[in-house]
Amino acid sequence: MPIYIYGCEKCGCETTVSHSMTETMEYCDVCETIGTLVRRPSMFFSPKNESEQKEKPGSYVKEFIEDAKKDLNKQKEELSIKND
Repeated sequence: MPIYIYGCEKCGCETTVSHSMTETMEYCDVCETIGTLVRRPSMFFSPKNESEQKEKPGSYVKEFIEDAKKDLNKQKEELSIKND
């Protein structure tokens, strides 16, 4: 579920909530008012540079493809031995 940040226009507090995209939060738990919360934009986390990333994008796919190729070649060898 997405995480949203709400700010109260009355007391100024901020609340972080996880809910579906269609839901909204209207009640401020701090000042106990209804209709004063405004959803604020939030950013997704993204590493600033490549050195902060442990693995490059697509590395899992490449690894899977390489493993599948090895398995396929092994099966081909086994079949060719049986047919000889």
